[in-house]
Amino acid sequence: MTIIKSHLFVLPNILLNPGGKVTLNIFEPRYQALVDDCITNKVPMSLGTAFTDRNDDDLIRIPHEKFLYVTPIVGFGQVRHLHTADNGHKLVLIHGQMKGKILDIYSEGTQYLSAEIEVIDEQLELSSMNKFLFRRLHALIEDKVKPMLTETRDRKVLLDSLVHPSEVVAFYSENILNSLEAKLHLLRLNDINDKISFLSELVLKAPEDNVSHLA
Repeated sequence: MTIIKSHLFVLPNILLNPGGKVTLNIFEPRYQALVDDCITNKVPMSLGTAFTDRNDDDLIRIPHEKFLYVTPIVGFGQVRHLHTADNGHKLVLIHGQMKGKILDIYSEGTQYLSAEIEVIDEQLELSSMNKFLFRRLHALIEDKVKPMLTETRDRKVLLDSLVHPSEVVAFYSENILNSLEAKLHLLRLNDINDKISFLSELVLKAPEDNVSHLA
């Protein structure tokens, strides 16, 4: 069992998948301090989906002035600073490396939260059947991003960057799926075959209900 320390950033409707990339605009001083410590001391940042009024047994209570609960399964990764605006806002990129289960949440004399996380090892080898489904899902991305990426070469660059199945799953979750419940379910699954099968059911069988085109 591997346990790591990470700094915890929580927001509604946000999550980070292994293989995914999330860009954040950080403007509150306490979260800028969180980002600075992540970068300076190479502390992973974990992104947790926060809730204010949804109390069920799967959620974890957190000491936060706005949000009451966070999902126990979170993705985490290293933080990369992209840009600091004239007003001091920091644009950062978090590249999802792995996921884990929150064991404890605390603050070490800071205004932001940290978490002790048990790392979850995922099964990443695709079965023969799911290799076919993976190729279909990968090809479908081009149609989904056409409204945003009108140039063929730009779409090719994107598709070429999505090599591993976990990267494709993360892209669908973070950019195409409509349902937060579906996104959270994907994050909870530990086998890439289960993720590809679940995603295929959503995207290939009932696309209008479950996915949106990027614009």
